[in-house]
Amino acid sequence: MSSNFFGATSTVPLLDIVIRPAWQVRKKLSAVTVDRYAAIYKAGSTMDPVRLARINGGLALVDGAHRVEALRGLGRPTVEAVITNMAEQAAEWAAASANLEHGQPLKKSELRGVFQHYIATGQHRVGRARVKSLRDIVSDIPGVSVGTIRNWFLKDHPALYAKSYAGSGASGHSHGGLDATPRPTQRQLDLAAAEGHIQQVAALVALLSNPRDRQRVAQCWTATLGPVL
Repeated sequence: MSSNFFGATSTVPLLDIVIRPAWQVRKKLSAVTVDRYAAIYKAGSTMDPVRLARINGGLALVDGAHRVEALRGLGRPTVEAVITNMAEQAAEWAAASANLEHGQPLKKSELRGVFQHYIATGQHRVGRARVKSLRDIVSDIPGVSVGTIRNWFLKDHPALYAKSYAGSGASGHSHGGLDATPRPTQRQLDLAAAEGHIQQVAALVALLSNPRDRQRVAQCWTATLGPVL
């Protein structure tokens, strides 16, 4: 799972944390949970640090979306975090599997999302030549049966199932589904998100009538992006 997060905590500005929607298997945050966490923080109590993956110098949220949202709602600027250097795929799987460790039980549709990340990050493989059995996969994704995993394979990855689990063409299904349409790469998703945020900044600046306010934003833009460009 994501138990490889350990070590000292750091105080991290919330603005430095990237939340990748594609990594979030829960359909939406629980407002009740966010309010409960906000009350804990407001009372001066502490919570477990969130978990972040350092990828190419950036910080991606792996676990702690409800805590981050609670702090943002309170106007808090920082959060305590454990940061681990990770490769892209390892961080993606850590984010997906974190939901299996705690919190509200996942719905079946959300468990299917965990399965998609499991396959996308190669967790079903043992080295390059072998794949795990369906029962091994069930042990990695608690809460589903072998039959459910088989059905998800047939519906979402029929070509992979036919090649690795049923023999070529043995599934009796066409090689459509997700195998026929590769998902966007994380690079493409990040680029689209960055462009969208830039457009949002431009729209907000357009609302500022005071030239000094616009100049302040321009200075912040230069100071913030200068080191990474």
